[in-house]
Amino acid sequence: MNPDTYLYSRVLDGLLTELEKASPKRLSYFRWAFYPGNKPEHPVHILTREDQSAAWKLLKELSHPAKTEPKNLPLLEITENGESHNVSQVATA
Repeated sequence: MNPDTYLYSRVLDGLLTELEKASPKRLSYFRWAFYPGNKPEHPVHILTREDQSAAWKLLKELSHPAKTEPKNLPLLEITENGESHNVSQVATA
């Protein structure tokens, strides 16, 4: 393997791993650092445009988890006596 290719993949993999483990505060830092004028020495700026776009997309998804949750979450029905039932388990008459 070409040493440059190996180094590049390590930078990319390391960045993606760091994003996935980041706290909300750290994600905020990444959003700031990803802009070219803010932190030009950040490793994201040596990535290709395609990889930068993929990292930015992941960063946005991780920064707004409510928007990325599945829309087919189970719905609960609350009965008059306060019991909850999964809607898919509730028989309809």
